[in-house]
Amino acid sequence: MSASSSFPSVRARRETARKGYYRDLHNFCAANNDSSRRSIRRLQTGAENVFAVDRVVASRRRRGESELLVLWDGYPSTDASWVPELDVSEYLRDFQHPAGPHQSIVHAECDRLVRAVTTALRRPVGGSVTAEFRSDVFYHLFAGKGEAHARRGYTKLSKGDFPSKYFPELAWKWQDQHHQGRCIDWMEGVAVRHRVRQSKLWSSKESPLLLSERITLQYNSSVF
Repeated sequence: MSASSSFPSVRARRETARKGYYRDLHNFCAANNDSSRRSIRRLQTGAENVFAVDRVVASRRRRGESELLVLWDGYPSTDASWVPELDVSEYLRDFQHPAGPHQSIVHAECDRLVRAVTTALRRPVGGSVTAEFRSDVFYHLFAGKGEAHARRGYTKLSKGDFPSKYFPELAWKWQDQHHQGRCIDWMEGVAVRHRVRQSKLWSSKESPLLLSERITLQYNSSVF
């Protein structure tokens, strides 16, 4: 298994065509209107190809069937494909109960989030921050944690839900040279949402879809 993969190094079947794999990709959790109306079409070829799976990004049910959104080893995210669960059922098990990505990946994702939070705390107004954050890392760190939030799609997390190994105390505050600044007020916790989206690179019908995995934190802050 490579360091960049958190799932078993098995192989899965994928069909190819002139300009892509599953041309009509659908996003997970936050479909935009254009992509949600398009149906998935398996593009047929005369030969069968087998590709190595890098990792699973998302799961969904479509027309009564379970599917996984798969990133393929050695291919860009624009070639991500929705595949039937039965083709890669082993990956679904690990997606739902991940053993955990490589530690270097977890640290890199958490460091990116910490930088985004401390930058956002510089602003005197607002209480929201969004950053790129891999799905496998998100589920590894937060699966089963928190409680339902009033805002649809969000989960309420407490400070203790963020492992101190990756999120030290300084991750939640910003201060200037006069030791004055702003920090997250954990009294009400933070509202967290993770989304996987696929967006067109350009307006053409044949445009590839660019994959993004993002985490959003809604929070209250206080001055110190």
